[in-house]
Amino acid sequence: MALVYYVTMFVISCIGWVVFEIHWKKKSFTYFSNMFGIIAISNAGSLALALSQNVDTAILANKLAYVGGVFMPLMILLNIANLCKIKVRRFVAGILFTVASVVYGFILTAGYSTMYYKSVDIKFDDGIAYIEKDYGFLHKFFSIYLYTTMILCIVLIIYAFKRQNKISYRNNIILMGGYITTLMAYIMKKVTGSIIDYVPLSFALFSIVLYYIYYRTETYDVGTLILDTMEEKSYGYIVIDNKNRFVGCNEVAKKYVSFLSKLKIDEELENEYPLFQRVKKEIEEFGDKEQVIWYIHDNDMDIKCLLRKIYYNTTPKGFMVEMSDDTQQQEYIKLINNYNTQLEEEVNKKTKSILDIQNKIIFGMANVVESRDNNTGGHIKRTSDVVRIFVNKLQEAKYEFNTSDSFFDNVIKAAPMHDLGKIGIPDNILLKPGKFTDEEYEIMKEHAHKGVAIIDMVLEGVQDIEFIQIAKNMAHYHHEKYDGNGYPEKISGESIPLESRIMALADVFDALVSKRCYKEKMPYDKAFSIIKESIGNHFDPKLGEIFLECRQQLEEYYDTVES
Repeated sequence: MALVYYVTMFVISCIGWVVFEIHWKKKSFTYFSNMFGIIAISNAGSLALALSQNVDTAILANKLAYVGGVFMPLMILLNIANLCKIKVRRFVAGILFTVASVVYGFILTAGYSTMYYKSVDIKFDDGIAYIEKDYGFLHKFFSIYLYTTMILCIVLIIYAFKRQNKISYRNNIILMGGYITTLMAYIMKKVTGSIIDYVPLSFALFSIVLYYIYYRTETYDVGTLILDTMEEKSYGYIVIDNKNRFVGCNEVAKKYVSFLSKLKIDEELENEYPLFQRVKKEIEEFGDKEQVIWYIHDNDMDIKCLLRKIYYNTTPKGFMVEMSDDTQQQEYIKLINNYNTQLEEEVNKKTKSILDIQNKIIFGMANVVESRDNNTGGHIKRTSDVVRIFVNKLQEAKYEFNTSDSFFDNVIKAAPMHDLGKIGIPDNILLKPGKFTDEEYEIMKEHAHKGVAIIDMVLEGVQDIEFIQIAKNMAHYHHEKYDGNGYPEKISGESIPLESRIMALADVFDALVSKRCYKEKMPYDKAFSIIKESIGNHFDPKLGEIFLECRQQLEEYYDTVES
């Protein structure tokens, strides 16, 4: 079972080394590569020791296993310095390697002198070899070296904490944790006297830690490259990893957004900052987009923010927010918008003025018609007001007719034009006080067709197509009847345009309750009774019922008119 353990740890460390070398592409990861190699060599020594058959072989294998114990602490120290952005000079690194080599040289004296091991003996447990030794005075140098490198690592970690806004202290803590675990495994074996060496296991676990740090370091490497490249530009850059943690920003970004100076590397995006609230929201919804753009206002500036993914060897490593001062552009847009608003207001004023002129012309022409027709004094004005009262009631049930507010507005505006065609009727017929002959009545009915032609001429150039069509329909079809017995086309039911059916009710009602030269006004009861009786043959059933609901308003209106 113990042999399986040593073989497994050796295989894991070799696989880790090979896989890392396949993926390793950057010189900045040289120390990482060295550590994977050292772990594999050290675990090979532990396996060889377990398989040893004599004391000389066991001592040699133990020396191989010591490669990890001596050189791993130095590699960890150099890696922490590298992650802390501390450039270790070559001569300093040379001194450190010389010290490590000297310590390893002391270990190599084992079996040849009593300075490192006073005595060494090989033992076996279930076929697995291990050594019993009595330490010499040179072993103290190894212990001093081991604890000194650990203290130096801790000092660098403390330094990392103080520079949290510059480097990733999280990576250093993880690296230091792996080192301490390995050190504890060494101490545990020494204290407990166990024949099983836990250091190979700690080394195998350490290789996993190295992979995690390597992965995170790629992100920081990409982020640093971006920030360093863009430092002299006028753009601000913020880099965020895939777990919504702050990787870093350049100085320009700090000028744009003041709170960035307070952030520390590896700090998760806080919701208390509106910018990061928006960034987190956009990252969650990013999906397959190439980029997302929005604007913020900070330090009296309008800032354009552009979010996009960052990649390392086609692998997404996080997101970058590009920030630029868009104040002048936004001010320009505001000026344009203000100008457009003013222009729109001027156009609206001109349009309203033109519409007012057109309406006056329309009413003027309607009054010309009415002044010629002494049978219908005030008819145009009254029917227009009746349509307004009726339409107000219809708007409460507008969804029953599938219409818009603009439709009803246009019906009210077009009402005065329904009898414009009477301009084309000869005076001897239009002004006749009595009943028309059949021939005269046929001529009188032509006002429906003539009205369409006049409206086309009067409203030529008007852009409101809906209004024109409604006006023409009201003039042309307001004498049609629901049962098809009207004129001029004898159409029936809902084939008659809605606006014409509305006008028909207003037109007939005014004729009933108004005084004419040939008749007195009819009492309201009788007039509404006729309207009710005519529902279904002359008038649209649904419109007729709603018109009857307007009785109170209509009576009040006509009482006022008559007074």
